[in-house]
Amino acid sequence: MVPQWLAKKVLNRAHPRMNLPHLSTLLERLSADIYEKMLERSQYLNPEELRRLQEEKVKRLIKMARELIPFYKDRLRSISSLEEFYSLPTISKTEIRAGADRSEFHNRLTPVFGIKQHTSGSTGIPFNFFLDRNMMALRRAIYRRLLKWAGKREQDLVIHLMPGVHPGLEGENIFIKCQDPTEVEKNLTELFRLSEKYTIILQSRVSHLVRLAQLLEKNKLTLRPRSIISYTEHLFLEVKNYLIKVFHAPVFDYYACNEIAAIGQECETHDGFHVNSEWALVEVVNGKGKPVQIGGEGEILVTSFDNEVMPFIRYRIGDRGAWIDKPCPCGKTLPRLRIMGREVASFIRPDGTLGYFSSLIKPIAKRVERILQYQVIRRSKNEFTVRLVPTEKFTAEDKQTVGHQFIQYLGRPLKLQVQLVKSIDDYPSGKQRGFINLEPDYFGTIP
Repeated sequence: MVPQWLAKKVLNRAHPRMNLPHLSTLLERLSADIYEKMLERSQYLNPEELRRLQEEKVKRLIKMARELIPFYKDRLRSISSLEEFYSLPTISKTEIRAGADRSEFHNRLTPVFGIKQHTSGSTGIPFNFFLDRNMMALRRAIYRRLLKWAGKREQDLVIHLMPGVHPGLEGENIFIKCQDPTEVEKNLTELFRLSEKYTIILQSRVSHLVRLAQLLEKNKLTLRPRSIISYTEHLFLEVKNYLIKVFHAPVFDYYACNEIAAIGQECETHDGFHVNSEWALVEVVNGKGKPVQIGGEGEILVTSFDNEVMPFIRYRIGDRGAWIDKPCPCGKTLPRLRIMGREVASFIRPDGTLGYFSSLIKPIAKRVERILQYQVIRRSKNEFTVRLVPTEKFTAEDKQTVGHQFIQYLGRPLKLQVQLVKSIDDYPSGKQRGFINLEPDYFGTIP
């Protein structure tokens, strides 16, 4: 049993740094066990206790960043409290990219503790960045929290069907390399071999899970995991219901980004994401960087507490969301966030109103078992191309209905093409672009 005073001390600050790799690894695993015990308590903290915890973390982050990170030296000079912190200018991906290129976001710890990563470029602004090796113990513990919420038992086997292993999660699962949905089929034999020996929890990208479900239906096969964890891509309700139907298992969605990692996850009520507030500070703000009213929609900002190598402070990750203003039936007090869609997937419709890719794509989501891949290209305000890779179940009526429902959502005047194609190329990152906006709108003035 971890003493309360020790658990609180470890949660409140990053564990001590050690330059010897073998000792650092040993300490990381020990610290992860301690963090895990503390997280079991902190997920029930009352709002005031959670605010005090976050304020202490913000103060420590500010002190470190203005002393060691050139970009923040002047920006954070007069900031000393959480209230003052909320008045800071937000930081965009463009600023991060420019600062990183000038080495203004790195500190002297980078050579020893920096874990080099890169964004996928799905927003059109790819860049390299560094995670802090000192973050990995808490990241591992928070991932274990996700697994517990998804129903994991001690003897269960967690399988990651994905392109690569995430830093800090080595040894927490069985990794099966699967670069894109077209590679799912070749991994079926291994999946079934493992599922015959163990009760499994399967984690993968939404598109990979959909392809696996399609293959199971097509070949009249059954795979019954204890639960499914989806991540990376937007999980539409229709897609979620399809996965539940095929796998006969609950689906837990996981909210993260490469730069911050574990932002939040669903509990057993499946109503919004509980934010990992011990790991990151999340805000929902208007176009001026000020908090929106509870329940109101706004842009999501994230601050990572423990990345001392390359801190992200009030960082605009490109998503829009809203806080859920009611207690969760699960009893956990971590705040809940509803994701409305990516900022880059917002656009002006032909009639001048604001549209969202997540709403536009519903006709496709409703036919997920009949569509292998898709891509929507917005060529201009009034011209869209929808590219579909159909399965054998797709019919001419499906094509006509998809086109009709796109027209209903977008309005007129509109030039729309629905094309059936054999394949859709990936981007260099191996990640597909579901929405390509060739004439992006500027949303800086949206409240």
